[in-house]
Amino acid sequence: THMLLSLRQRRNAIPALVLLIAIGGMAAIIASFAVDARAAVGHGELVSEQARRNLPTVLDGEVTSHAQVGDRIFVGGDFQQVQLVDGTIVDQAYLFAYDIDTGEFDTFFRPVLNGVVEALETTNTDGGLYVGGRFTRWEADGRTSFPLRLAKLEADGTLDRGFVASPSARVLTIEQLGNSIYVGGDFETISNVPIRGIARLDATTGSVNENFDLALTGQVIPGQYVRRIVAHPDGRTLFVLHYALEVQGQVREAVFKVDTRGKTPTLSGWTIPWTEQAGRRVCWNKLRDLAISPDGGFIVIGGQGADNPPNCDSVLRYETAGDGVVNFTWSARMYSSVFSLAVSDTAVYVGGHFCAAPRLGAVYEGGLTSNFESTANGCDLNDRETSTRNPDVRDPENAVFRNQMAALDPDTAKALEWDPGSNNQLGVFDLTLID
Repeated sequence: THMLLSLRQRRNAIPALVLLIAIGGMAAIIASFAVDARAAVGHGELVSEQARRNLPTVLDGEVTSHAQVGDRIFVGGDFQQVQLVDGTIVDQAYLFAYDIDTGEFDTFFRPVLNGVVEALETTNTDGGLYVGGRFTRWEADGRTSFPLRLAKLEADGTLDRGFVASPSARVLTIEQLGNSIYVGGDFETISNVPIRGIARLDATTGSVNENFDLALTGQVIPGQYVRRIVAHPDGRTLFVLHYALEVQGQVREAVFKVDTRGKTPTLSGWTIPWTEQAGRRVCWNKLRDLAISPDGGFIVIGGQGADNPPNCDSVLRYETAGDGVVNFTWSARMYSSVFSLAVSDTAVYVGGHFCAAPRLGAVYEGGLTSNFESTANGCDLNDRETSTRNPDVRDPENAVFRNQMAALDPDTAKALEWDPGSNNQLGVFDLTLID
């Protein structure tokens, strides 16, 4: 397993060769040697709680994304420095790589970028890597190129200059299906083609498919459109976590489902009644991550929101089948911020700034894990014993202590006996499952 740690704190990663975790600012990871690191992961058991320590560590900033290419792990974020296992400090901003077997920092991969890396996606064809974010300049091997916020690397880490695409604003998510990649973010155009928030590009050349237009309009967060894209194992369906008010002229709150077959995309009638189910607070603009189960049977979404379930500071499960209104199967009250999600066949892994998880599972009416009527989101992250605000103190019937990382039963949302813990200053920002 792998683990990335927090701002200016010193913990390294997990050792089970199964889970990749990024927390606040420090970096450490592990992975296996699967040919296609993007394939569905079947674990059969929980990831080890023990963190691996022989990996490079990010010293400042945040880690936002990871990807595996062969025996190398790539780490992206807004950091500036990396500390090696022997204590050496290396100036390496925004992106670096290391060998998963030895833990050695890749001294041959030293690109110079001028902006944050937000998204990494392994190619499923040629062993390369897609990189998205806010950068507008890339220097390597004595050459300077100007890939605007989206680039493709060859398997050896060199820039693929045959891939050209220029989003007008940051890229937050990348997903590949077949010969196309789907990119999401805050852009209004790509390579001067008007296309808002989500686009389909040729996986080799980067050319924009102008027929793929979901016509996103309005925003619950000004200037932001798409947060996360995940592909269903059927190879044709996408689920998109978004902040747009309408998709192709239809209301789709929080998440929409789209069929990518054919010349133009087909928007599904699959709809989450996000506002209707909200209760005290909607928190649509606080959603942070989306993940899908290995068999594609369900998705989970999560975000922030001052401990107001079922929508806020919670993880919600929705079944993916159908073409109509879909209510949540369960809502797991996490009592404070959820930043990252990953699903194996054994667990729903949750990362964030929380300090509790469901003790009993979704036993209450409507699939909720707690009926505690007040809020309990005051987490004293470093001293559980002396704080009377922690959820397991205020809501002991329903809450069990979990510090920034938890594993939930996929069927009931009950917290599993998995508690690696993290005293990260900000929280766990990225979870990536690997074989």
